[in-house]
Formats: sequence, structure tokens, C-alpha cells
Amino acid sequence: MELENIKRELAKHNKYSNLIAKLDAISPPPHSFIFEAVFAHGSVESNLDFQYEINITPNNNTTVDFVYEINDKYKLCFELLRPDLSASLKVATEPQKTDIDGVKSWEVLIESNHPNEHLRPEAPTIRLQEKLLEKVEKFPEPSDYIFSTIVVDCTEFHFGYFDSNDCCMVMYGKTKIPELQEFWDKHPILGLLNPSLNKRQAEDFRTKVTSVIFIPEITDDLLDNSFLVLNHHRTEEHLQDFWRTISKYKFFHGLKFLPFPS
Repeated sequence: MELENIKRELAKHNKYSNLIAKLDAISPPPHSFIFEAVFAHGSVESNLDFQYEINITPNNNTTVDFVYEINDKYKLCFELLRPDLSASLKVATEPQKTDIDGVKSWEVLIESNHPNEHLRPEAPTIRLQEKLLEKVEKFPEPSDYIFSTIVVDCTEFHFGYFDSNDCCMVMYGKTKIPELQEFWDKHPILGLLNPSLNKRQAEDFRTKVTSVIFIPEITDDLLDNSFLVLNHHRTEEHLQDFWRTISKYKFFHGLKFLPFPS
């Protein structure tokens, strides 16, 4: 669906006036705002009564992008994330050449032993982990009734080639195919759900976050064929309640559950 059509649909709901204003403020609007608009539109079509940019953490002034309280009991909280390219990678992939037809092109060598660590194929995994950890402070202390989810637009990951193996590396630090294990300085990269990962906010991530949704490609049916990873550090009851709650809405029906790789 065209962005203008999405804006017209969202304009029917006063709660999205701030989002529409952000979309109109810059031309063309940043991809992160378009991502929010597509998510909002999909939720509206499924009758999900989200509030936009709501503070749910009393000890800071941050907001969560989408919050929906159900029957004064459960609270669905969705924070959207669109990691950009690192500065080094942006510079390296700037078009440098123009061929005889006027088409700009570029080339960059990316390899595991590259002297510039930002130009190693494993760098996006670590960068995505760090961006996910930065979102943790937006969520409140863990509660059985608050479902905190981060939704990630992965269209720029590995130049548009994000798959289930990348997802497993970010969250679990391993894949179903041992040969795809990623290393950093000769050590296996640890997943965010690995208790041995002691980066800043990692423990809070494992305590607070209910799930992460990875979107390989932005389409009208935003969540179709996206990957859902549940945080197995939360209680089984909490995860079952979360799954039962979102399963009621068509918006989430296309998600692919990605279990721990055996």
C-alpha cells in the first residue's frame, strides 16, 4: 500500500496524529517513521487499539511505540527498531563509480579478518544485539501481565539478506548448521539469551523482554513470514498467555516461531 493511503487510513484515528505529523515533517520521511506507519496500519486493520508513544516506565521519560491494554489486565507493548548501517559501512558502500550509462555502483570487501572490524560479516550481528539492548530501558520491571516485545526491521542487515540463521545467531548464538557459527576475535558470538553474555543491559533483557520479532522485508502484510523468538527465561505461563493473547489478532497470524536450534 502507498504511504499516502496509509496516512489517510491512520488519519481516521486521532491517536496517530503525532505519527502523521512526523511523516509530513521531512520529505521523504525517514524509513523508521515509515516502519511505524506500516505497523500502525496493520494493527488498525486487526482492530488492535494501540496507543502511540506511551510512557510505561515511571522512573524515566522514555516511551514505547505501541501499547494496548486489554481488559484492564494484560498490556501489549511493542517497541520498533530499525538499525541503520554503521558509519564505517556507510562510507564503504557509498557509490564511487559511474559507468557509461550514468549508473552509480560501488564495491566493498567484507571478510572475517578485515582490519576494519566494521567491515566483517559478523559485525552486523553484534551491532543488532547492541541496538536491541538499548531498547530495554523503555520497558517496565517484569510482570506476568506485561508483554514487552521488540519488533526489528532487518531489511538493511547483510544488504537485505536476513534469514532464520541470522536470527538464531543474534538471540541464541548458534544455528542449526554448525558451520554457520559466527566468531569474534576467535571466540563464538554469544546470543542475547545466553546467560553467559554479560554486556550492559543483557541481564535486564533476559528478565524484561517477552519476545523479539524479526522482519526480513517490509511488505503490506508486515508480520507475515517474520520470525518470532520467545524469551525462554520468562515463565512458561507468561509465554503461553502472551501467545494466546496475540493469536486472537490476524495481524500476528503469519509469524514463524523460531525455537532454540537443537
